[in-house]
Amino acid sequence: MTRVNHTSIPRAICAILLLLHTCLSAAPSLTASLDRDVVPIGETVTLTLVFQDANPRATPTFPPIPGITVGGVSQGSEFTVVNGQTSSKLSFSYTLVPSQLGDIVIPAMRVRVDGSDLTTPLLKLNVVKNDAAAAPDVANKTAFLKLVIPRTNLVVGEALPVDVNLYVLEGREAHLPQIETAGFTVGKIQQQGQTRTRVGNQLFTLVTFKTYVSPVRSGSLPLGPATMQLSIPRPNARRTIFGDIVDWQPVTLSTDTPSSIAINVRKRALSRTPAIPTTRFLGNPETQNAACAIASSGLVTTIMMQFGEYFTTPSVAVLMTA
Repeated sequence: MTRVNHTSIPRAICAILLLLHTCLSAAPSLTASLDRDVVPIGETVTLTLVFQDANPRATPTFPPIPGITVGGVSQGSEFTVVNGQTSSKLSFSYTLVPSQLGDIVIPAMRVRVDGSDLTTPLLKLNVVKNDAAAAPDVANKTAFLKLVIPRTNLVVGEALPVDVNLYVLEGREAHLPQIETAGFTVGKIQQQGQTRTRVGNQLFTLVTFKTYVSPVRSGSLPLGPATMQLSIPRPNARRTIFGDIVDWQPVTLSTDTPSSIAINVRKRALSRTPAIPTTRFLGNPETQNAACAIASSGLVTTIMMQFGEYFTTPSVAVLMTA
């Protein structure tokens, strides 16, 4: 008689379930993102690598890039269990300090994880001028606004991405910013996630609001100022024993001098309309006058649809019936 080892059955079931869990788990992945793709020179920007269900053995090495230095790297992790399914995220945040104006390309980074190569996409960073006269004195500021655009030369109807950046040490009850946009159509304003940036020697929480504008006429059009309502701590505000601020005051922030940016808009070049081809009509002469009027307006296709006949180019022949 064959004896069955009952203690081995649960072990076998566990092994099968573990195998199924491994097969059903999402494949490891790697993503890379910048907290903003347009940054004034003199400020920092954050590049974040996120490993999903993957664990590199060491901090990935940031490649040497002209015009970019790494100010520091921080690491974070997250582990979740949902309906018995586990997932993990491991993130590396690089504080980047741009030192030159213009477009900077961050090449793809390849990281070896568990015998497989994970690759990030290529990213682009636009470093724009930060006029010393327009840069706010942050030494005694709790919060301030900046209006950031990638360029100032447009054609009528061209879309221009616009960032309104809120820099704040402590604040609450923030409203969406408003932008003076006479001469422009404006898209919906969307709030991005919070991040941190260093301006001078001060570290601020940065909240970016993205939108776009499109000029409706040519000339020099002012864009801005941008304004925003929020509450900040009162001077010498009281705090609770837990460090929470008691005294708040509502303020309206406005972009600093210059309050607006001059956008140079030129007219869009018009494409030449091709001449209407010569038209020949075949068929009932009584319908030719009406057909000529339609053909001269460029609606020969309408005739073809109504009468079920044909036309050819460069000379158009329309066969019409009574």
